[in-house]
Amino acid sequence: MGKVFLLNELMPAEEIDGVNVKKLFFDTIKSFSGLCAEKKLTIEKKILTVKEPQDTIICGSNLKKLIYGIGDRDLKTYAMSMFMHGQILSDQYHVDNWPDDLLDDILCLTDGNGKDAMNEGIASICSWVLLSLPVSEDFKRDYFEFKGKQTYRVPNYYGQNKKNIVYSILGLDESNETMELKLRYALDLYQIHLTDEFKEAYTRMRVNEREVMISRLVTAHEKKCLIKQVKDDNLLRECTCTNDKHMFELKSNSELGIRFFFKVFDSNHIVFSLIGHKSDYGDKSKKKKGETAQNKDMKRALDIANHYMESKILK
Repeated sequence: MGKVFLLNELMPAEEIDGVNVKKLFFDTIKSFSGLCAEKKLTIEKKILTVKEPQDTIICGSNLKKLIYGIGDRDLKTYAMSMFMHGQILSDQYHVDNWPDDLLDDILCLTDGNGKDAMNEGIASICSWVLLSLPVSEDFKRDYFEFKGKQTYRVPNYYGQNKKNIVYSILGLDESNETMELKLRYALDLYQIHLTDEFKEAYTRMRVNEREVMISRLVTAHEKKCLIKQVKDDNLLRECTCTNDKHMFELKSNSELGIRFFFKVFDSNHIVFSLIGHKSDYGDKSKKKKGETAQNKDMKRALDIANHYMESKILK
């Protein structure tokens, strides 16, 4: 059985000023559909609800109207298949064999506002994931916690935190496919693409080396190096020889000497195109016609990234 998602019933039923619930629903379902497309994540093709769609109210709109209000035909059909043909939560679990003290505990669970959180407790016990719309800061969180005699913690997906959900589903798996996904979903604000040239070299790296480079990428993002608010050439530097201010070299620590070359195309897309190693660039005798081997790799990486963008993304 794949990973199960439960629509968070704790979302407010009343309207919230300034909140466009239709747009938030569209964006969240579109993002969720992208997650479901990743076969490695094995997400169930149904989203559980506590009530029928017509009786599920979110910020003044019922779920059925939100589904039918989606303008994109394909996404509307997808949402209908996920919600309209899914089973209701009460059909998904059997509590007959649960200990009495556990049942008593979850029956009394509430959220911080005193709202019944029994079903969210069940989601925690069953290792499900909550699906929320980011209607307020309260629902823009990676986890919900509910305290009874024990603490019930359940992951929460709100459409903008793919990394947390992907990493929690993948767990400690270290396969090549998993390590590719962990790089592709390392930054929530970007769609990360890997070229064939990059993937070929990436799969030959040791797991700890790949983990280091993913961590370095996250650090560069958190330090705002990607948007050039902070400069740290020991972590990330612009490939100035390419005359493209969006082409970068991500550096490992000096001990590993690994280099990831990538281009940031806009506020959404990053293409990783080539991998190099400091040991290949240290010998000045490798200069040809005044150009170092490292500069040649940077320029080649730019060409590969541009070709990928034109042939795979913009076509």
